Amino acid sequence: MARTRVVVALIVILLIGGGAFFIFSSYLTGNDYLKNFFLQQLEQSIGRKIDVHRIKLVLFPRIRLELTQVAIHDRNSDDILLSAKKLDLVLRLLPLFRKQVVGKRLLIEEPTLTLRRDRSGHWNLLDQVVQGGSADHDAMQTISRIFRIREATLVNGKLIIIDDARPDGTRLMTWESVEAALVIRAERGQAEC
Repeated sequence: MARTRVVVALIVILLIGGGAFFIFSSYLTGNDYLKNFFLQQLEQSIGRKIDVHRIKLVLFPRIRLELTQVAIHDRNSDDILLSAKKLDLVLRLLPLFRKQVVGKRLLIEEPTLTLRRDRSGHWNLLDQVVQGGSADHDAMQTISRIFRIREATLVNGKLIIIDDARPDGTRLMTWESVEAALVIRAERGQAEC
């Protein structure tokens, strides 16, 4: 009977302590620590510089990151590949214990994707792919990380295509109000739009 009370008391203390830590974690670790940690992990994951106005870690009902005013840059450039008003990423729990940020579901609100093809025919989105048909190891890792996300949704997007490789000069094409949803079923080797 005494052991049961001790065990119950320890569990209650651990739960209260864990809850208090999560509630006051922004005060204990600082918002800058969380922002820098998650930004560093995301930048390493996609291999691009990311600017974010605000990052918020939400713990309940699901662990997720809310990023506002996001700008993802072209590799080694100040040009912006993707900007979005809000990016909401539901995270996988187990990789967080290994200090890895791995997404499960992704919602992007009001994104603007700018695809550019330079004069030599290279696209800014596929800048890691080695010419000649073989793929770079880093590019394959980036693609595999992206496809760990099982659901992705775009709301009220905009797509801009700039083609400098055309012999008749630069062409610009814009699509407004783009909406898309993608469900990836890796076990079946399928993706549904």
